[in-house]
Amino acid sequence: MDGVRGLVRADTEADYAQRHRSVDGLVRDYRKRELADPSFARLTPWCEAGKLLPEQHTRQEIDLVALQRHAKFDVCPGCAEERRMAREGRPS
Repeated sequence: MDGVRGLVRADTEADYAQRHRSVDGLVRDYRKRELADPSFARLTPWCEAGKLLPEQHTRQEIDLVALQRHAKFDVCPGCAEERRMAREGRPS
């Protein structure tokens, strides 16, 4: 064993992909592994990750095609904050 058993790596920006959600019209960040696995019927946006009772979205609500580079959609403020904190580092 490597001696780091029990340690969990924090999610990074690379773990997420931005997708448009038709219900609220916002662009949200979803885990790539959940997007790629059809067995996940409900996906958790980054802004809800780690919450006791996270809001989850059905696959039917999410445009599973990658966003165009200059798409004109509003971004979820919570997901944008998670992305910013991942880039800059969380305060201690």
